[in-house]
Amino acid sequence: MALTEKRQLYKKFPSAPNFLDRIGLPDEDVKLIMNAKDSISESERFWYDVICSYHDFLKGRFISSRDILVKLVGNTPQHEIDKHRLLHLNLALIYFNLWDEYRNKRKCENSSGVEVCEGEYVKKAKESFELAKNLRKDPRDELHIKILIARGFFLNSQEKYPDVVKTFAMARNLAEEISYLEGVAKCYDGIGAMYLKRGELDEDIHYLGKALEIYEETGKVDGILEIQHNIAFAYWKKAPQKKLGDLRKIVSKLRAHMEYTKKMGDYKVVAVVCENIANVYEEFGNTELEKHYRNEAMRIRKDFQIM
Repeated sequence: MALTEKRQLYKKFPSAPNFLDRIGLPDEDVKLIMNAKDSISESERFWYDVICSYHDFLKGRFISSRDILVKLVGNTPQHEIDKHRLLHLNLALIYFNLWDEYRNKRKCENSSGVEVCEGEYVKKAKESFELAKNLRKDPRDELHIKILIARGFFLNSQEKYPDVVKTFAMARNLAEEISYLEGVAKCYDGIGAMYLKRGELDEDIHYLGKALEIYEETGKVDGILEIQHNIAFAYWKKAPQKKLGDLRKIVSKLRAHMEYTKKMGDYKVVAVVCENIANVYEEFGNTELEKHYRNEAMRIRKDFQIM
């Protein structure tokens, strides 16, 4: 594929919530485009910088990812509304990840200073979500729906469950109006995530099943693998004392998701999946493989500076 074609493909990714709906090119192709800095035209500069921010985001370098986007907000003409919506949405997601990072750090260090930073990132995430939402032209466009979905996941992390239900219901209704099936699936996934957080695993599995049906209908591979992973994890949480054959099936689904996310370069997700595989092998009583996957998760977090 020619470099110019790859640039065209990369124009699609910024509209995705949580940077999850990437276009599927492996990490080395991201580097190829980034190394083409001298041949980038002025009209392509915006997308080049967004790709650089995306690359840093995947590596867990949230501050540098944020700094690139903040600079772009200042340099992008105000009349280019869609670009500003993308920037504010992605800034909100970066602030969300910074908040999550500092929240985990506070749990480890019990530091009041860390808590101050954590609160500041929550505030900035909310502000960025609102800016992205208020710039909408039509509440039924895909980007507005993606903003609502991203906000739903953010509210879920804060355990504001009534707002989670309301936000995902609004997003799903709008997605159904325009036959945006992927958005509907994401809403079901989000509701499932809420039930998982509340420990209501049967409801979690029910809504994940609805999301999986849509992804299988549309043939979206990364969606299928992600949902299969989430279902496998829910089953494991629901009944950890499963038969050996059931646990093998769970590990198989988790490994498939891990290999796919490696190709996508999303090492934060890879680390989480490795930890989940280790948990399953712990249930097996296979200490050797449990240790292997826990060490692999630790190595990835260290190499890519992921909390």
